[in-house]
Order: sequence, then C-alpha cells, then structure tokens
Amino acid sequence: GDDYAKGRDWYFDTGATKKFSDWAKLDLDVSYRRRYVASYWRVFYGGFGNSIRKDTIDTAGFTPKLIINKPVIDHENTLISGIDLYRVDFSSDAYDYSDIAQELTRINKFSKGYYLQDEFTVLKNVFASGGWRYEKAEYQFDYHNLAGTDTLDSDIGPSKKAYNAGLVWKYTDQSSLFGNLSQSF
Repeated sequence: GDDYAKGRDWYFDTGATKKFSDWAKLDLDVSYRRRYVASYWRVFYGGFGNSIRKDTIDTAGFTPKLIINKPVIDHENTLISGIDLYRVDFSSDAYDYSDIAQELTRINKFSKGYYLQDEFTVLKNVFASGGWRYEKAEYQFDYHNLAGTDTLDSDIGPSKKAYNAGLVWKYTDQSSLFGNLSQSF
C-alpha cells in the first residue's frame, strides 16, 4: 500500500522544410525529450535492497532527410535519403530508506543511422519499393555500487544493416496484393 511511482515526461519537436524545386525538398527536424520517473517501494529482500530509484532519460535528435519526387523514364518515382542522429543519456540512482545513495548508473548512447528508400511505379497499378539502412551506436556504461562491491566502466559500438524490397499490385481501387522481403534489427 505504501508503494508508488511518479513521473514527468515532456517532448519538443520542431522542423523546417526547404523546397529546392517542384520535385525536391529537404526536411530538417530537431527533437528533445526528457523523461523522469521516481519509484518508491517497501519490499526489502532479507534486509537488503534499495527502496527508492530515480531515473532520467534525455534524448536529443537531429533527423534531416532529402525527398526527391521526380519521374524516371516517365514512371513516378520517390527517393528518400536521410540521416538519423540521436544522443540518449540515461541516469539511474538508487537510494535506501534513509535517502542515502547506494548505486549510480549512467548509460550514454550516440547513434548514427543512414538510409535510402525508393518507391517506383512499374506499371499503372504495380509498384516496387526498396531500401537500405546502416546504423552504428556507441555506448558508454558506468555503474558504481557505492558499497564498493561492484563497478562497471565499459564502451561498446555495435553496428547493423537492414534492407527491404517489395512489390504491390493494386488490382482494384479497394484491393491489392503485395509481397515484401526484409531484414531488420
């Protein structure tokens, strides 16, 4: 009955579009989010445990993309290319009942994603699409148990590739048949 959690979450997103012509434009979006959660619980495992946890996640993003909507050999074509840049900072602090810090955790992530997606009208009612994405994330981990029993400082940098290809046949205004092949992460 004495357990509870409280949180605050807010988000800001803005952007601008620059048209270069009737068929090309650049979208520039910037975002920021802060999420804070504090939880309090009375469960004490054999007299050990941290009853208060305060977590904060800050996420900043910059996601420019170029959209080219121009026919190719008299067939409609839309090409989208972009970059997704995100910085995420996570902090989690654990306290005991007397509000004395017991654990400090910090995880920082910077990710860079590059992508290309194309949609092409093969025939009047047949559409093909294909895309590719590469993303690399860089993590920094920092954990300290203030009792001095556990500490972790580490950096890792995984990367992944993804792709998709598909075909759609729109045989009536209300119905279509499609197939898709993709690899995601």
